[in-house]
Amino acid sequence: MARFFFYGTLGDPAILRDIVGNTRTRIIGPAEVNGTLYDAGAYPALKLSGNDAVSGSIVDIDDNAIPQLDEYEGVAEQLFRRRSVNVTDPEGAYHRVWVYEYQQPTKPLQKIQTWPST
Repeated sequence: MARFFFYGTLGDPAILRDIVGNTRTRIIGPAEVNGTLYDAGAYPALKLSGNDAVSGSIVDIDDNAIPQLDEYEGVAEQLFRRRSVNVTDPEGAYHRVWVYEYQQPTKPLQKIQTWPST
């Protein structure tokens, strides 16, 4: 199993199921990562630079689903890249997870606190 931190569209169980199908998944719970979140239109864009607490969920997923997740996130097109980082759960425990970090310029994007932005 691979442990991921989802802060945007993949945090929606219906979207995640559309991407990974019947692959075994297990929601671990809420967590936060330090970074900056931007509104990129149809999805949020996380930069791991910055000190904002970006909220999301820790989810375990079978390793065989990683190629589908990478494709959805546009890794080959360098839209996002998958990075290994530490996130913190509400009890203060650290978890090593994969997270998708935005790889495009953020200058034209609006900084937001949560997704979906309101």
